[in-house]
Amino acid sequence: MVAPVETRHDTSLQVVSKSDLDLSKRRSALRSSITKTQNMLQYQTIRKGDSPAPMPPGPKRDEYQKKLKTLKKEYNAIVKELERRSK
Repeated sequence: MVAPVETRHDTSLQVVSKSDLDLSKRRSALRSSITKTQNMLQYQTIRKGDSPAPMPPGPKRDEYQKKLKTLKKEYNAIVKELERRSK
């Protein structure tokens, strides 16, 4: 038996349907997640370290880079929507 494939909804559709308060909360959460992911890539810890210790190339680094790209895409969509609504 084959497991059903989950499709991810377009972030722009999800963003439009949320309230300003929900978008603001999500923007803050994303900002924190982006920083933590960047720290993992640069310092191999969630918190910023004393000196950089970049994550070596490999599957784990690829996962973090993919995650960072996705988080930034969603963050940018939310920021654009909030700016559009404020006009």
